[in-house]
Order: sequence, then C-alpha cells, then structure tokens
Amino acid sequence: MSSSAAPGVTFETISSAERFAALGESWDDLVRAMARPSPRLLHAWLVAWWRHYGEGRELAVQVAYRGDRLVAALPLCIQRRAGLKVMTFLGAEQVPLADLLLAHGEKAGLCTALAERAAATKHDYADFHGLPGSSRLLKAFGPSRLELIVRAEAPVLEVNGTDWETYYETRLSSKQRALHRRRIRQLEKLGT
Repeated sequence: MSSSAAPGVTFETISSAERFAALGESWDDLVRAMARPSPRLLHAWLVAWWRHYGEGRELAVQVAYRGDRLVAALPLCIQRRAGLKVMTFLGAEQVPLADLLLAHGEKAGLCTALAERAAATKHDYADFHGLPGSSRLLKAFGPSRLELIVRAEAPVLEVNGTDWETYYETRLSSKQRALHRRRIRQLEKLGT
C-alpha cells in the first residue's frame, strides 16, 4: 500500500517470525543510521529475544520500503496484560532507546505514516518503555497523541563524531584493551 505522505513507498505489517527473520542486514543498516544506535535493536538480538520471549505475544512490526530497500521500521509487538492488549517495543523493557528507525535521507513524513499504521493496530494502549525524549516516534505522533512520562534516560556514551576505534584507543589504557582482547579470545574458544 502506498501513501500520499510518502510517495513511492510501500508499507507492510510483519506478523510472522519468519518474515521478520528475513529482514537481516537491511534492518541493521537502519539501526546504525540512528543518532544513538542500540545494540539491542540489532536484528540478531531481536530475533533471539522473540524466540525466547515471544510466546503469548503477536508481532506487529511496521516497515516501509522504497522499491526493494527497507527505509523505515517500527519494532512493535502486542502482549496481553490484565486482559488488555498492550503495544510495546519488540524487546520490551530490555531495549533502552528503542525508537522508530529511519534510513539516512528519508523525510519525517515517512515516520508519521509509519506511526499512523502502528496506531491503527488493534491494541488498548501503548507502553513504550525507554522511549527517549528526542524520539522520532514522539515527534511523529505529537504531544497530543503520545504522552511521554520521563523516568530516566538510558545512559549513553557520546563519542562526539569520533569513530568507535579512535575513541576506544584514546579513552582506555593499553592494560584495559589487553584485558578486553584476552577476554574476547577466551569467549571465542567457547564457540560463537
């Protein structure tokens, strides 16, 4: 289905684990495009979370494609709490800084269209635990449709435009880096 808010874009609601599993690297590209990417939003982590915690929940992942390219996504699921259908982020409380994912160069109108699709999903209320104050989802809905109750933002490491390797080299001592390399080798011996 195309939207006038996002010409040339098709939308889909992913409701099967198999269909979600097929997104793979294209999903991770959206996560890496975030201002504050969370490793717990990466595809492999969410697939594993769903495999272990998905029972009794329904996938309701909203995605948008421009041609064959995944350009936006909203990782959602529905669960029952006290007889009500509650929309949460995929990964629930275990995914700090979860938000609407958007590819570089895409416009905010696409966020609004995806948020509207999510709002149309059958649910009684939404609990977006860990939603940051600078959230794309919050901006897409606006304060009249989504009330943000700030508890505490998740801790974030700001690298100020520096790539991770440079930051790591300058902020940790050689002794700390050697310990990390040793721990990685120990983990590799245990398997993947």
